[in-house]
Amino acid sequence: MRPALLRPAQKRIAVIHVEIDRHKPLAWTAAQRQQAVAAALAYATDLPAQSVQLDFEVRESERQVLLDLVGDLRAGLGSEKRLSMTALASWCDTEHWIEAAPVDEIVPMLFRMGPGGAALKGRLAEGGDFRDRRCRSAIGIATDTPPSFLPAGRLLYVFNPRRWNAADYATLVQETARW
Repeated sequence: MRPALLRPAQKRIAVIHVEIDRHKPLAWTAAQRQQAVAAALAYATDLPAQSVQLDFEVRESERQVLLDLVGDLRAGLGSEKRLSMTALASWCDTEHWIEAAPVDEIVPMLFRMGPGGAALKGRLAEGGDFRDRRCRSAIGIATDTPPSFLPAGRLLYVFNPRRWNAADYATLVQETARW
């Protein structure tokens, strides 16, 4: 939907965003699961990307849906492509269910955080870290809520709620240079 100009050697990640209608209860069926996996695999395998990232926020009652989808993607992708998933920061810090996700990388999102977000950011800023070790290699931020710090040595994923432009990119480069 939003084409980007890439350098020839630049790593490419196929990002799959799954959205649930929050106005209705999720009625996840085997047929829907098969359709979702087929669509995700078609997209992920058609692109010249080395990695696939699943962005799918779920409620507590929907966690198994996410784990099922991630497991099906892992099986469909095989070992040739890395599989990454975004995660609410709390999933990486205070919850254990995410340990069952068969992924190579978990990207905790440090923006639009709910209760406890300020305390977690404070602990990370002081050198603390996430409980789940797979959440310690990358971090996700958003251009509209830039953090005042970034944990060192992490791969940085930046999400922009608007269309990327040269000014946003220049601001991002300037901001991240100070970390």
